[in-house]
Parts: sequence; C-alpha cells; structure tokens
Amino acid sequence: MKKALVLSLLVLSLGVVAYGGAFTGDWETNFCFSWTDAGVVTFGPFESMLNIDYTVCDWVFGSNVYFDLEGIQELWFDASGSLGAFSFASIIQFDPVGAAFEVWETVGQVSIAGVDFYGLFSVAPGAIGSALGLIADVGDCTFGAEVRFGAGHHVYWAYFYSVLGWYGNYDGYQFCDFAMVFQNAGLGQGADCTLAFTGLSLMVEFPLACLDVVALVDFNCDDGFQKACFLIRGLDIGAGWFDIDSLAICYQTAGKTLCIDFDLTLGDAVCITPYFDIVMDGTYIVDGIELTALMLTYNYNGVTFKAGEIFNHGWERESEYLNAWNQCVQGDEMWYFTPTGGLTRREGFGCAFYVMDTYPNEMFGVSIDGDSCCGGSFDVDFYNFFVAGAADGAYGIFGWLGSYAAITLDIGTQTYIGASLTISYDKIEKFCFKLGFGW
Repeated sequence: MKKALVLSLLVLSLGVVAYGGAFTGDWETNFCFSWTDAGVVTFGPFESMLNIDYTVCDWVFGSNVYFDLEGIQELWFDASGSLGAFSFASIIQFDPVGAAFEVWETVGQVSIAGVDFYGLFSVAPGAIGSALGLIADVGDCTFGAEVRFGAGHHVYWAYFYSVLGWYGNYDGYQFCDFAMVFQNAGLGQGADCTLAFTGLSLMVEFPLACLDVVALVDFNCDDGFQKACFLIRGLDIGAGWFDIDSLAICYQTAGKTLCIDFDLTLGDAVCITPYFDIVMDGTYIVDGIELTALMLTYNYNGVTFKAGEIFNHGWERESEYLNAWNQCVQGDEMWYFTPTGGLTRREGFGCAFYVMDTYPNEMFGVSIDGDSCCGGSFDVDFYNFFVAGAADGAYGIFGWLGSYAAITLDIGTQTYIGASLTISYDKIEKFCFKLGFGW
C-alpha cells in the first residue's frame, strides 16, 4: 500500500508542477465489505483509479494509475498532439508489480496532397517494431500500402478508421465493477531489436458492378507472396431480413479460403427487443434462427422498467469472417445480464451479474433518475435475478438467484458518491461504496 501511495503521489505531482497549462482529471475509488460462506465479513475488493491530463501548446499529456489492496497494478502515460501538419499519439506502459517497462507505442499521421501517410513504432524489452503506410483516394477508388519492420498488420484499420481514430479507440482501459484491464493497441514487435523487413501489404477498394470490393495482397520475407484476399462488406442479397455482413475469398499458393459472415437485419423494436442468432449446420448452411434473448424496456416519467429472459447463454459462431490480419476466424458469443438490467456479451471484468458460481437467465427491475441538490442528479437501480428451469430447492423462491441495489448521487458537476448491495438467495455477498471527483 505504501508503494501505491508513493506512486499515486508521483503521478499527481506531474500535473501539479505543470501549473501553466489546463489541468484536468478524475479519480474514482471503490471499496466493499464482503461476506464469506462462513459469515465472516472481510474488507475488499478495493480499487482506485486516478487519471490526470495536462494540456499545453495544444498537446495533451496524461498520467494514469490503478491500484488495489495489493498495491499499484497498472501505470501508463500517454500524449497526443500535433507538430505542424503531423499528428501523433503515444503511450508508454510499465509493470508496477515487477518494477519493469512493458511497452511504448507511437503512431503518427500526416496528409499531403490528398494522401494520408502514417507511421507506427513500438518497442518492448528485447523487441522492436515499425511500419509505414499510406492511404489515398483516386476517383471512386481507394489505394493503400504498408511496409512492416516487425510490426503487425494494420493497413486494414488505417483504411476503415484512420490510424489515429483506431489507435484512440483501442488504447485505454476497461473499468467495470472492480476489475480494470489495460488494453493497448498491440502494434507488435519483431523477434529482436533489429528493424528487419517482415511484410508488405497492398490494398485497393474499387467498384465492381453493384458492389464495392476491397482487395488486399500480402507479402512477407519468408514466403514472398502470402495471399490475396477480396472482401465485400454489407452484401444485400434481397431477402430484406437476412444479409451477408462480409464475404471474403483468399487465394494462397497452396489453395483458397472462403469466409462468409451472415447477419440479420431486423426492424426497430417498440418496447420488447428480441435478440436472434443464426444457427449454422456447417460453415455455409443456414439451419435456422434462434431466439437467444428477449428484453422489455419501458420508460415513464423518469422511471425505467426492465425485464429480460436469456434462452441461450452461449452459441458458437460457425460462420467465418475476415479479420484485420486477413485471417478467417470463428468466435463464441455469450449473453449475460449486467447488474443494472442490461445485456452484455462480456463474461469477464465483473460486468455480468454472477453469484454462487451461477449466471442468471431471468431478470426484472427498475431504474429511477432525477435531479438532486446543487445542480446534480441521482440514479437508483434495483434488479432481481432468477434461474429458470432450476431443480426444486436449488435456489430461492421461484428460482431466485440474487438481487442488486445501488444508488449514485451527483453533487454538483464534479463529485459523486454511491453505494450498492449485492445479495444472493443464501447470504449477503457484498456491500460497496464509491467516491469520485472530476476537475
């Protein structure tokens, strides 16, 4: 804890000493009292997140620290701004537990005569990586090229999102109910500290009849020609409710790969929202449509009523799609309830309601919001969770698994406090408090 305090003060001092510029940030602390199966009350979990940004000369310098009962767990610094026509974003991450440097990533972009040039640089202990690329529109076509020296394949993101837009979205942290996971963009490095050539990608988007086709060709140092992929996105097949989200054909010297990702197109729901998934019998055979979840939401005068049913927590995505590295991949998708009555695909990071080693599949509850004193607002949530189809006596009455109640009070525009209670059919799970500031 002493190390966490010292490092937190160090991060805070970076902004304090830079009094000449705009000084902004936020700090949130959460702590709980938990009950064991034997009825013993313990302190924890505990977490605190401090973010400080200092703006000077149109550059934003940030420092970020996250710590829990075991001390500081994450520490990183970031910067973004421009030098003339060049725009940059950079982040450097350290491992506080191991007292070690982890990674430094930097991206840059400039537009010259209608051509967007970008560069990527990444260094980790014992490894380094870099890439240079360009994107340009010529008439109805878009051309792109990227040469890599240890870095990963990124021309796809540069084309669809712009380098800085993609990097800004993927560099950051997930902070959800006592679990913070830092996620950098993963620019990639080579096998050692030499900037040796590792790959070249060429890309062109062009109209073909009624379609827009993206062609990507990859080369590397080991094999020379790797593959040529032709990608079509948002393919309307005329069914109205059933489309192909992406269709890709990749040619290698030793064969060919076909990737098809199907999609359902449904109308807007009024207050009951169904969630359907496509059931595949083999890669390219559509066997049916499965109703995996059903949600009801009704708002009235600041009060929101919610109810939901999950019919299938998980399904395997049998259709394939082309990812950013020109690879056909499959994935698993999961539906879970959040503590405040929402749906999430993410099982981890504490975002799903989970007690007694069980995920619920039924939910109902209410959320209330309104104005509080000093120009602030308040939010109240109360939700109950059930296990449908459970054996008699396995859970509480009507299959009741547990409940979640929370209140958050904003005091003015810069301070908020809150408390929450999580209980199961068997015991109190945890009683939590939170306190946050922004400036």
